[in-house]
Order: sequence, then structure tokens, then C-alpha cells
Amino acid sequence: MADNPSVMEEMTLLLGKETTNLILDCVGGQRLYVPKKWRPGGPFGELGEEVGRKLCEAYNGECLEFPNRPMTADARKQIAREMKASGAMVNQIARRLGCTERHARRLARPVQRKRA
Repeated sequence: MADNPSVMEEMTLLLGKETTNLILDCVGGQRLYVPKKWRPGGPFGELGEEVGRKLCEAYNGECLEFPNRPMTADARKQIAREMKASGAMVNQIARRLGCTERHARRLARPVQRKRA
């Protein structure tokens, strides 16, 4: 398996910074097998055919560890709450944030005002 920083640098050169960030949004914090051929239902299906095919061509058959994107605790809470408000399931929030479902439920809880 390749070293994470160099894989992310390669991926940025291959696909561009915006697409690499999209990939990290979708699969950050996970170790995934990159199949030899892209399939719509595969682990990179939600990235679209063009990006998925490029990933499969570049890393076919490898296992890659995708790092989490760095973000503040407040940003994580905001993302979780926005996703929940838009109807996202807890497992989708957890996958997006690279955390457990239990933690995703905690992050998505509405803000409670302190009683005086």
C-alpha cells in the first residue's frame, strides 16, 4: 500500500484538487480496495463514472487509505446538522464525517439552549 500523502498528491495531479476533495468527502477515513473496473454500485459509484474510471485505471487492485479531511469540531457539527435537516440517514452522516454512527447521532443533535 502506498504512503497516504504521496497518494493524495498523485490523486490531486491526476484528478485535480476539487475532485480529490470530493473523493475525501465521500470516502475519507476509510481503507478501500480500488477495483480494476468501475461499477455504478461499487465503492466509488457516487463519484460518477468519469472520476471512478480514472481512479480504477490509476490504482486498480490496490487498497488505499483515504485520510479524513481536517475540519474543526464546529464544522463537523454544522455539516452533521445540515445533512440531518436535509433528510440524510445517520450512516450517511457517519460516512461523510468519517466517524461512527453513534458519534454522528451526537453531532447531529440540535443545539440545546441552557436554562437559566
